[in-house]
Amino acid sequence: MLNKSFALLFIALVFVTLLFTNCNNSTKTVSVITDTIPKIPASELGIAGSFSAQTKIKFDSTIIKTFLDSFPKFKNFEKDITGFYHARDYAYAWFDEKGIIENAIN
Repeated sequence: MLNKSFALLFIALVFVTLLFTNCNNSTKTVSVITDTIPKIPASELGIAGSFSAQTKIKFDSTIIKTFLDSFPKFKNFEKDITGFYHARDYAYAWFDEKGIIENAIN
């Protein structure tokens, strides 16, 4: 019984000691970590994915309308498709100088 009381007293003493020592620590040092990678605005991110980085093979912007007329289920995405290719200056996203890129096949 004495050992149990002593153990509880010891735990309470440690708890109170920790409580008061942390309360008196008013000069906490907070280190600030800054990111070295510059933030890219969301407007420049476009659609996430692995697309061709090529900029030489381009198409006429009017082909988007022809595509959407041929595949009307994509009409809801007209704004996204047009914005995506406009940001790429209408360069093909799935082709490079060697042909179709691997990501387009998967």
